[in-house]
Amino acid sequence: MKRRLLTAAAAVTLLTGFSGCTNEQIARMAVQRYFPARQENNAMSVARCESGYRADAVSPDGANHGLFQINNVHRTFVQSMGYQWREIYDPNVNTHVARRLWNEGGWNPWTCQP
Repeated sequence: MKRRLLTAAAAVTLLTGFSGCTNEQIARMAVQRYFPARQENNAMSVARCESGYRADAVSPDGANHGLFQINNVHRTFVQSMGYQWREIYDPNVNTHVARRLWNEGGWNPWTCQP
């Protein structure tokens, strides 16, 4: 019983700790996880310009989604990475997809350039 209470307390602390993070901090954690350190500032610049660091951002025409505004044309690409399209709003998934796109074409796929 005591262990369950400690586990529950730790979970609540973890969740409330993350909920206190700003969108920019969440974006930075994802960028640091997936992009090389030398590209961190560039990736943050693109994410700020594309979505304002909002993981739930959708372009006015509905074609671009999430932190890095991944375009609908990349649905198959996202699925080939083992994700479902609805996961594109997860900042880690979106950043992982962005990194793979960056690997293939640098910053060219994005309207916003670093």
